[in-house]
Amino acid sequence: MPRDPTSEHEALIRRGAEDYVRWLQEIGPQILNRPIGTEPVSPEDQLADYMSVREDPEGLRKRLEALTQQYGNPRGTFQWTRWIKHMESRLPKKV
Repeated sequence: MPRDPTSEHEALIRRGAEDYVRWLQEIGPQILNRPIGTEPVSPEDQLADYMSVREDPEGLRKRLEALTQQYGNPRGTFQWTRWIKHMESRLPKKV
């Protein structure tokens, strides 16, 4: 059978795409800081978001659930704790 360079390239591209999708599903959530296709959030908006749930146990629980869904457990819990510590460090200091 004669060699078909186009089919070979199509197969190569398909395998590469499949590998990339697998990487996104397995590894991506562990190293990406936000879901693909979303816009970055400014530091000011991040702090305002934290302030909106800081004293709200239900809001904090929902953030924990979201991070656990994104990263799995225990990494989601680690990311949640890290997020709280980071946001608390950014709060204005009391005089």
